[in-house]
Amino acid sequence: MAEDDAGVVLLPQPFTPLADAEGQPRSRLVPYRPVLGACNLCPARCCRLHVKLSVLDAVHFAVTLGVPLFAGLRPVASEDPEHAFRLDRDPRVVPEDAPWPGTAELELLRRPDGGCHALVQVGEHERCGVYGARPSFCRTYPVAWRATKMEGGPKVIMCPVPYGVDPDEEARITADVARSIRLWGAHDALVAEWNAGPGPFTVEAFAAFAVPRAAEVLGVSAAQVLAQGNREQRLYDAMLEAKVVKPPRFQLVQAPARPFADLPITPLRPDE
Repeated sequence: MAEDDAGVVLLPQPFTPLADAEGQPRSRLVPYRPVLGACNLCPARCCRLHVKLSVLDAVHFAVTLGVPLFAGLRPVASEDPEHAFRLDRDPRVVPEDAPWPGTAELELLRRPDGGCHALVQVGEHERCGVYGARPSFCRTYPVAWRATKMEGGPKVIMCPVPYGVDPDEEARITADVARSIRLWGAHDALVAEWNAGPGPFTVEAFAAFAVPRAAEVLGVSAAQVLAQGNREQRLYDAMLEAKVVKPPRFQLVQAPARPFADLPITPLRPDE
């Protein structure tokens, strides 16, 4: 197999066999026959996994969907030595009676039944409702890979049939793996800078620090990602700016903006 500039090679595994365009096996190392289009047969099993995001994945997610940073994700406790960022205990993130290691990562929000919050019902099937915004983990699942200086892949494959990787799929996933390596490398550098800083180590401070840097790497605007305050007030201000409504005769009395007041975070219990 050809390698890209990052030295990425997909590794044939028993449940991710390589296949040609007609679905015939390209490797004799695995016992199962490939199934092309395996996702079309699956009830979104992988969408029950915990999905961590780099800060750059998070910004891409928010910008693509046109939502603030925490509309679809939350900080969760993590002791990962490279990816986790310092964060003070916050009752919006973890209950006061729950353990807190002092560091966290970003994770996609989950429904009470354990499914990804972005799943949508299409007839009798559940499908990703944010496909173009999905983070690196989702883009590269379920394939294992090797690059110049590292290896990666999911710890568990939940596909109900062998996920056949034809040449087009191999090229797509290889490119997504290379992109993931770049994004996580930038994330780790950003986190190292944050962790060595003076604080305060709050959710708001981390977002204000990390989002503009991530947005600069991605070449996007961070303005809407860092939207703060009451949504109704932001809508009213936009209507004034667009002259849809006339300014009030007297200055509108505004309550102070509450940074990330719309933070949709459900405190994480230890057993979650």
